[in-house]
Amino acid sequence: PAAAGAKSSGPRPGALLPVLGTTSSASRPGSAAPRDLPRILLLNPSRYRGIPVVRLYRSEYLYVQGNHIPAMDLAYFAATAKGRAHLCIVEANAEGISTEQVLERMRDFAPDVIVQKGVLNILESDLAAALAYKKESPHTKVVLCCRGSLDAEERVFEEFPTLDGIARGEVDAFAR
Repeated sequence: PAAAGAKSSGPRPGALLPVLGTTSSASRPGSAAPRDLPRILLLNPSRYRGIPVVRLYRSEYLYVQGNHIPAMDLAYFAATAKGRAHLCIVEANAEGISTEQVLERMRDFAPDVIVQKGVLNILESDLAAALAYKKESPHTKVVLCCRGSLDAEERVFEEFPTLDGIARGEVDAFAR
């Protein structure tokens, strides 16, 4: 079976993320937690040009009426992965924090894997922090959860060649 991190157009829904090798905390400054488990950062990216974005697997759109819908699937992922990974959720959209502030949190946490939400027509903005962090820490895997990328995987990988995988299905299924 294909893993979510594989660059192919056919990973099946619910495929598991590969378990990544751990590294010693000495190899990464700022990494305080032990390296006995993978470190996974779950990201709902920053707002798009100041506009809150709804990034739910079944419903992705810019939202301007002031309601903030948290990325509950990231919380479900964290609950499911509890005890099997060190986890950090960054809800940049709801917090109204910038891409640079997200990048600072990534540096502080030093993840092995970044699992993040996205909307197809604003991926350049949505992936900005994760791909900037990957440039600094090339061993980090970046996995996108974006309903709009289904059947568009090849195009997304062409446009973002450092992206490691696209999760097919609701992201919390990949933590099981």
